[in-house]
Amino acid sequence: MVRHNNHLRRLNLSDNDVGAVGARLIADALKVNMSLEHLDLAKNNLGEDGAVYVAEALAVNVRLCGLDISYNGVGDAGATALARAIDKNKSLTLLDVTANLHVSALGAWYLSVAAKSKPTGWDQRLRYRGLPSHLQVTTLAPIQ
Repeated sequence: MVRHNNHLRRLNLSDNDVGAVGARLIADALKVNMSLEHLDLAKNNLGEDGAVYVAEALAVNVRLCGLDISYNGVGDAGATALARAIDKNKSLTLLDVTANLHVSALGAWYLSVAAKSKPTGWDQRLRYRGLPSHLQVTTLAPIQ
C-alpha cells in the first residue's frame, strides 16, 4: 500500500511488532513513495537491522518530515546509519528515538551532530526527541 498510494500523508504503524523484516518492506516502499510525510514505527521491535533499513530509505526519500522509531531496540549501528541518512535527507524535521536503550553516548553523539548540521531555517531545522542534549553527549562521548 505504501509503495503505490500517492495520497497518504500520515501512517501510524506503532505497536505492531513489524520487526526487521517488516521494516525492510516498509523501507523499500519509502524509497519510491514521495507523498508520505509522517511515519510512526514506535514499539515495533525493529532492532539494529530494521533501523538500518529505515535509514537507507530516509537517505533517498525527499518527502518524509516526521519519523518515530522510539522503543525499538536500536543501538549504535542503527544510530550511525540514521545520522548518515540525516546528512543526506533535506526534508526530515522531527525524529523520535526515545527509549532506544542500546544507543551509547557515541551513537547519541553521531545523531546529535547530524541534527545540529541541518540547515537552520525554521522549516528545515531537525528536532529530535529521546537524546541527551548536545552538550551532555559531547561530555559523554569517548575522546578519539
